[in-house]
Amino acid sequence: MILSGVKDVGKTYFIKKLFEKLYPSTLKQINKEDYKVYHNNYYYYINCFSINNKQTFLEYFKELIRTYDHYNNHYKYIILDSFEYINQNIQNSLKVIIEKASFTSKIIIITNKVNKIITPIKSRCINITLSYNVYDNYIYFKSFFKKNKMIYNNFILLEDCKKYSISYIINKYT
Repeated sequence: MILSGVKDVGKTYFIKKLFEKLYPSTLKQINKEDYKVYHNNYYYYINCFSINNKQTFLEYFKELIRTYDHYNNHYKYIILDSFEYINQNIQNSLKVIIEKASFTSKIIIITNKVNKIITPIKSRCINITLSYNVYDNYIYFKSFFKKNKMIYNNFILLEDCKKYSISYIINKYT
């Protein structure tokens, strides 16, 4: 699956919150010299922007795909955020790995620029585009604030929804 949309529309926030609800447990961090991975028993989150050595990452990715929990018989989800930072050569290698991974893992690609993803990967994925809607955000935040008995100003909230990203508004009001 490819989750795309403009910068700061909330793609990463959406996926992280979805997986926190589906699989509530503490994320552990793997700090390698060449990449960082956050994971629990169900999913792995990798920000492609922080990958320093692509070859080392590819080897780790291959190993991750090879492992499968036969006892619990469940897939692992691998979230690749900021995928636009992966070059075409690495994407071609990932394409082969992703094809083989369909039996053990489900891959979620998050990107600001879907045109930076090679066609063979795009053709094997469903693309969901998130768009920024000021009034949907305004209605959501109004409802959230009322439910949590938080004080807010309607005019200022609407103006904030027009100017700022979802994450900025969340940090400002909570």
